[in-house]
Amino acid sequence: TSAATVATAVFTTLATAPFLLFFMLKDGHKLRPFLVKFAPQRWEQATSKLLHEVNQAVSSYVIGQVSVAICVGIMLFIGYTIIGEPYGAALAICSGFLNLI
Repeated sequence: TSAATVATAVFTTLATAPFLLFFMLKDGHKLRPFLVKFAPQRWEQATSKLLHEVNQAVSSYVIGQVSVAICVGIMLFIGYTIIGEPYGAALAICSGFLNLI
C-alpha cells in the first residue's frame, strides 16, 4: 500500500469516528429495535437476545480494557516515582492512554 492510501484511510477514520460516536451516544438505544425490524418475525426474539449478548460482550471488553489501562498507568506512575523520573506522571498518563490502542 502506498503512503497516500494509508493517510487517506487514517484521515477518513479520524474524520468519521467523532460523528459516529456522537450519534451512537445520542441514539444508540434505538439501534436494537431498528435492527430487529430487519429480521423475520419468527427470529425477532432470538435476534434481540443475540444483540443483547453482543452488547454485553462488547461492554465487558471495553470496561476490561479501560481497567487495564488505568492499572498500567498507576503502576508506571509508581515505578517512575520510585526511580525519580522527572516526567513520570506525564509518561504514565500517556502510556495508560496508549495502552487502549
